[in-house]
Amino acid sequence: MEFWDIVKIVAILGAIFIVLVLILLAIPGSRLRKAFSAIYFIVAALLGVYVVSPIDFIPDLIPLLGQSDDALASVIAVANVVAGIILYFKRRSSQPELQNKR
Repeated sequence: MEFWDIVKIVAILGAIFIVLVLILLAIPGSRLRKAFSAIYFIVAALLGVYVVSPIDFIPDLIPLLGQSDDALASVIAVANVVAGIILYFKRRSSQPELQNKR
């Protein structure tokens, strides 16, 4: 098996996994939806550690590409924080016990 065959298999399995997660998130009252806001914050924290760490996937010595992985990680981290906050407040506003107290 060659390298690109393995990459194709991993890409296909990753796409299937993402589709399954999206389907589970679409189900109302899913436990996965409740846990996802925490997952967003964990991913954002890990990406923040990656940005400040001296270890990179693409070394910073390569012009433009070296800084682009840090920039991309920063953008994804900010997007994860925003998505986590939005999901947290959506989940909080949809809880029945909070609506009964109002």
